[in-house]
Amino acid sequence: MSVSPNAKVPACGLPAEILSSIFKYCLPLPAAGARKVVLRSRSQTLAWLTLTRVCRYWRTVALNHPWMWTFPDFSFPEFAREMLKRSKSTPLDIHYFESRYMSPSSTEALLEALGHATRLASVHLSMGTDVEKAMAKLVEPAPVLHSLIVISYVSHTLPANFLGGSAPLLTSVELHRCYLPWDSPVLKSLTILSLKGDGSTNQPTPQQFRHAIQQMPSLEVLELENIFPTNKAEDPPILLPNLQRLHLAARNRFECAFVLTYISLPSTTNIHIDCRMQTSQYMSPLLSNIPRIFLPIPESTAETRVLRSLMINGDSDHSEVHLLVKAWSQDEIPFDATDEKSKSTPIPNLQLSLKWVEGPRFCIVNKALLQTLPLTSLQTLHIALYPRAGYSWSPAPEIKMERLEMDIWPKTLTTLVVRGEYTTDELNLALKRWGIVGVDAPKGSHIMAFPSVQCLVLSNVNFDTYDSCPLLPSLVSALRTRLIQLPVIQKLVLKQCTGYTKTDIEMLKKVVNDVEG
Repeated sequence: MSVSPNAKVPACGLPAEILSSIFKYCLPLPAAGARKVVLRSRSQTLAWLTLTRVCRYWRTVALNHPWMWTFPDFSFPEFAREMLKRSKSTPLDIHYFESRYMSPSSTEALLEALGHATRLASVHLSMGTDVEKAMAKLVEPAPVLHSLIVISYVSHTLPANFLGGSAPLLTSVELHRCYLPWDSPVLKSLTILSLKGDGSTNQPTPQQFRHAIQQMPSLEVLELENIFPTNKAEDPPILLPNLQRLHLAARNRFECAFVLTYISLPSTTNIHIDCRMQTSQYMSPLLSNIPRIFLPIPESTAETRVLRSLMINGDSDHSEVHLLVKAWSQDEIPFDATDEKSKSTPIPNLQLSLKWVEGPRFCIVNKALLQTLPLTSLQTLHIALYPRAGYSWSPAPEIKMERLEMDIWPKTLTTLVVRGEYTTDELNLALKRWGIVGVDAPKGSHIMAFPSVQCLVLSNVNFDTYDSCPLLPSLVSALRTRLIQLPVIQKLVLKQCTGYTKTDIEMLKKVVNDVEG
């Protein structure tokens, strides 16, 4: 009876090294490379503690492995302090999300933890006015710090001696409304830099921005939102050979285009530019600099960026117009690429999102944008337009599918995917003007677009409508006309369409070799 009943359990006979490794999978540790401050419930954060209460042996193993206590839970301030003690000299992961679970005592415990500068491995903070107190603690060198995320709800400028100017292992920095001097040594040798500003604070001069980029030759991710150089570059661009992702987001700021004049991008870099403007006149500097994305790298044998698939998504909501263009280097993109909820669509190599209220019509901006892109190798085009009705006092901007400029498409284009909310009249008119289903426009007014299309995909189209010109009979008739005037469409795909019957499919098969629906 002197032996504990638990001692006979097989799990209690495991060596401490193996048991501690098993414990590791039960801890609520952040995923490797995680860049989000995750808010967990108390039950989630404390569930792992039951491991220490199974038996004396398990508790001893847990207490003898300091790394199990390196992520203090500040929603329980006293327990967080105890975890700091139990972790001994092991590097700490400090994650703090200001929420209803946090109290003034939680903030005090956080400040105590941040005072262990030499032990900080990662610091991920999301907080309000107390951010100034937290940042004031980070003025000593942090020799093992590798990841820093500070999401501040108020604007705050970091002290000049932030991290004592020394964080040799720091590779990832993400700052929201928290401003670091552009000449800070902390910016050296980063692989991830994400900065979000208010559009006026800490905007770098051309010299400051260029110097900062030069200090980060191994940069893999660069994200800038409303914090851009104040003018374009005068010197040759800086090559960032490892850059995997460039994300620029601006609100009524045309300076985001200047970033493209400072850096030379590999053809493998995924580029995402998101601009929201009151007037589309801010887009001119951006459109004039987009061709830089496709320039070959000087003295490099690397392939230039090629676009083989393109998606155009047009949307209007009351007074705002949204043009979304995505491009891929591969030619085979799922037919539902225009569906934002689709998980099968690969990440685009280039994504341009433009929103504006005042200025030129959709078709004018769309043409100006498309003319900046190299379309000579384009094989697949996805088009999705969603013109929505506005209020009686604020009509929605007009977006007409047939008004897309058609004189820029290459003969390499063989697949056309059409998706959107149209009446059949609009779809009929668009397909005819595009030269997809025949030519019946007034003489001299028709532009022969898409003459080489071999596969036509209609997605989410309702054939059973009461418009003046029913779509299906018109489609059959026009496809028959195309048999005479244009190369034959080899395949017609009706994806998630409604309002047609098996008889209708048989009618279509008389004019198209392969009908899928």
